Amino acid sequence: MSYTFTDIIFFPSVDNTTMHILDESNLTDELRNYLQCEPSKGRLCGDWVWNAPKDIRRSDKEPGYALAYTNLGMGHWNMLYWNHATGLWHVRVMGGANGYDATEKYMDLLENGFEDDGMESSLEAWMNKFSKKNSKIDN
Repeated sequence: MSYTFTDIIFFPSVDNTTMHILDESNLTDELRNYLQCEPSKGRLCGDWVWNAPKDIRRSDKEPGYALAYTNLGMGHWNMLYWNHATGLWHVRVMGGANGYDATEKYMDLLENGFEDDGMESSLEAWMNKFSKKNSKIDN
């Protein structure tokens, strides 16, 4: 895996995130190893920022954990989620041009879950994909 450690200055989150990813029963050994290495540091892979392991949380209504993001501009973000119930990975556009758009996308996530079927992948495969400059995700 190719990444550099970084301090996390911004990572999209909500105030009611109470469930920590380490408490999930479906957590893979690969994810567990990632979470135990430098828990206060995020990772940079190309244009993507990975959350600091100690901060990877969700509310009980969120269908997954936001693990990485890339800035698409104009307030929009591609977010990589790990679905704790299925073990699948999802990329979803979040944020928006204003607070109303961002709130609407977040409420849609809570009410409807993910827009795609999800994909099986390893953490290493995601990081390798993201380490390429200007990496794009095919949904």
